[in-house]
Amino acid sequence: MNPLLDENVQINFSKEKSNWYGKFKNKTLRVALCIYKNDTNLVSIPISSISAYIKKYNPNIEVKLFHIIEHETGEKYSPQGFSSFLNGWEPDLFAVSILSTHWDGIKPYLTEIKNQNLNTPILVGGYQPILRGDDTINYLPIDFLCDGDGEIPTSNLIKYLMGEIDGPVAGLWEKMRDGSIYKTPKFNLQDLTKIPFPDYSIYEDGSGKIDINNIASNRLDKKILPVMTGRGCIYNCTYCSNSTLRKMWPNKKSFMRKYDLDEFIDELVRLKNKYDVEYFELWDELFLGDVPYALAFFELYKQKLGIPFSFLSRIEVMNYDVCKKAADAGCEAIYFGLESGNEEYRRKYLKRFDKNQQIIDAAENCKKVGIKRVTFNIIGMPFETESEMLDTLNLNKEISPDYFYIFTYIPLKGTKLYEIAEDAGLLYDSLRTIHYTDNMFSGKVRMNIKQIGNSATEEEFRKVSKLMVDFQNTREISSSFNKYEEGKIIDSKYV
Repeated sequence: MNPLLDENVQINFSKEKSNWYGKFKNKTLRVALCIYKNDTNLVSIPISSISAYIKKYNPNIEVKLFHIIEHETGEKYSPQGFSSFLNGWEPDLFAVSILSTHWDGIKPYLTEIKNQNLNTPILVGGYQPILRGDDTINYLPIDFLCDGDGEIPTSNLIKYLMGEIDGPVAGLWEKMRDGSIYKTPKFNLQDLTKIPFPDYSIYEDGSGKIDINNIASNRLDKKILPVMTGRGCIYNCTYCSNSTLRKMWPNKKSFMRKYDLDEFIDELVRLKNKYDVEYFELWDELFLGDVPYALAFFELYKQKLGIPFSFLSRIEVMNYDVCKKAADAGCEAIYFGLESGNEEYRRKYLKRFDKNQQIIDAAENCKKVGIKRVTFNIIGMPFETESEMLDTLNLNKEISPDYFYIFTYIPLKGTKLYEIAEDAGLLYDSLRTIHYTDNMFSGKVRMNIKQIGNSATEEEFRKVSKLMVDFQNTREISSSFNKYEEGKIIDSKYV
């Protein structure tokens, strides 16, 4: 029996009803891990972590990474072309991690993959299936859905396919032979120290080197590697999927999880030496969510690495002392969210209770110690007026960040702000802008919600977005971020 499942969960499970149990006995299983992107950031740390775990605990497998890049053109990037390319490798399992914003885009690929190879089961994980499980599993080509952290469920699915686990897989839903869906409870990985560090070898070329382009900082003069010290966020912002995931977590206090610090620093040293890394980007949702951990990180990082790094933060914890210690350790940039420059809007609709003066002070603390400031900003949100969007621009002008991101609001299913927009009848049948910065530089941006009452019109939204792009182009490092041309992303790769 599956040791990770309580016996009561396995009631009414019948492996005879499964299309896939024991399908690949006595063979070397080929696992295709896929990253779906509509930008040129070709890294997924969750996929890298899954690769590390399944390689460690499933010796009789081969793993290969594939990318689907939505903005690319040409036959080999089409659903038919990609599926033919994939099937040339003859995978026994196709596993992909999907954001909610990518769901409609990947459907034609999944359909074509299944059409071209009925003998390849499809596993879908990520925010989309976690937040919208029934909608996802009911899509015809999908065989398995991962509900929760994916490392251990994916590893056990491989054992299941090889007939080594006699029972359902914890953390997975399976579409059975009779059309029913067998569901097991959500799988929550409580302790990151129990899993290996992410596997970066899946990004290597034939010579053992990696060339990861278009990372967030876009330091084109540095060899950059993204890493994460842990998972989770302690805040409940209404527009963010993390707030929904946190509500699903059995113990809210344990939602933020970290790797062992000493082991993590040693891993960074290993990666630096192996791949000649010159810059680490910390991709934690909230690196400063655990300030004592962060302060200890700064000390060890300074001692053992001493190369530039950057991280994401909230302004509430960006006091002068923290910023100074970060700078002394080599921090080059801190990314933090304004989202809206209007205090009342932030409080009422986003559940962010910071004051504008706090934001200004946090940005000034960075500036005093020589840390670049990068702000996140959203426009086109429910009930937002032109004046409120201009407040966001004006607050940025007062801060004068080194760069600021302009995001078009995307309603994420499962979030509180999505529900507010849905209840008010603001949603279109499908997203009109599927990527946060889609077409921002082309001047062809569109809102994803309808106007109501005094809300900004489409024309006002475009006018403000143009003003923001004009301001953005005056920033010190704007040229290295601007990778868009007529709404398309350039300099991307296909793997």
